Amino acid sequence: MRIHGNFLEQLPLIIVCIVIGGFTFPLIIAGVGILNVLARIIYGIGYFIRPQKRLAGALIGDVIILALVGLAVTSLVTVLLQSKFIFPISTCLLLAFECVCFGFFVAGGKRGKYFTKEFFNKFEKDQQSLLAKSKSAIFGKEATQEEIGEGGYPDEGSGRFSLALTYD
Repeated sequence: MRIHGNFLEQLPLIIVCIVIGGFTFPLIIAGVGILNVLARIIYGIGYFIRPQKRLAGALIGDVIILALVGLAVTSLVTVLLQSKFIFPISTCLLLAFECVCFGFFVAGGKRGKYFTKEFFNKFEKDQQSLLAKSKSAIFGKEATQEEIGEGGYPDEGSGRFSLALTYD
């Protein structure tokens, strides 16, 4: 679930950058978009193995997002200099900028408050324990509620870890 959620957090920025950058650099943007898909696969596999192993995919993905933003800004400037569509294009740029600012500065600052090193150490232990118990569910036998534990799986968004978050 969390892998999917992380992808959805980045999707608006990626789509806006691909659309804007595609005006001027269609082949480069297509290649960078494919690299982004590969980075998300690496991220997902790493996260599934152990949450701390997601960093390689996350770092590659962050570099790709920066490349997409750079290409989109370059494309935007190029198109704006020769275009009568300044309003819709500048609106897309502002949306992309808002996504970057919110993701890095607002959400990033809040995450550190709730997700401390101790929190992740406990999270890793619980994930490993539940993964071992749920392998039987993956291969045919349903896991019981006692095996899963109170609150569901830790990372599905309805368990005890999501209860640590507030909406302040």
